[in-house]
Amino acid sequence: AVEALLVFCLYQNSGITKLRLVSFVALGIAAGIKIAPAIYGAILIREKRYKDALCAFIIGLIIFMVPFVLTDGNPVIMLNNIINTTGMMSGNSFDNFSGVYRITGHGVHVNLLNTSAFFSRLYDKNFFNIAQILNSFILFMGVFLAICATKMEYWKSVCILTCIIIIFPGFSAVYNLIYMVIPLILFLNSNPQKTKLNFLYLLLFIMLFMPVVNFQIPAFK
Repeated sequence: AVEALLVFCLYQNSGITKLRLVSFVALGIAAGIKIAPAIYGAILIREKRYKDALCAFIIGLIIFMVPFVLTDGNPVIMLNNIINTTGMMSGNSFDNFSGVYRITGHGVHVNLLNTSAFFSRLYDKNFFNIAQILNSFILFMGVFLAICATKMEYWKSVCILTCIIIIFPGFSAVYNLIYMVIPLILFLNSNPQKTKLNFLYLLLFIMLFMPVVNFQIPAFK
């Protein structure tokens, strides 16, 4: 999915029609694999390329539906699988507030709800409802900025959408940070000037990809 999204980001605005179509197919493949990457379609709306957005949507829908034609599955079964998997992946430690088992505050996940669960356990307070509201706010505000902030640099808009893919889902494993390679490549590809702000951006990217030891906190053993 990462490679397909990178192809989309690099060629979606190409002056060569065939390359643009290839980028739309790449977006459809990425969305078919992980669903969440479909949010990258907001880039086309940002550039007011509504015909291209419709074309990408149709291509993506066809790619998305093909597996159901070739198998016994259907969108309803897929939706049930997503719900069940989300529930399964959100559970293996006891949540005193909801009375159910969840993966709460473990380093294996990087989504916002997981982070809120960590602080809930740390301070013995329920931050889950606040986190849900904040999660929705980040989603809508992020998409709004990515679409409406037209003066924002391209890589920054992509970075916002990428952050949504990482932190918004009900569960998001730490390996999803690999998506940040896309805005990093776009940032480097934009030939950034040697300014303090750009050095700060680069430093943050470096810190993001630094290996970190995931140790247990004694209080949570």
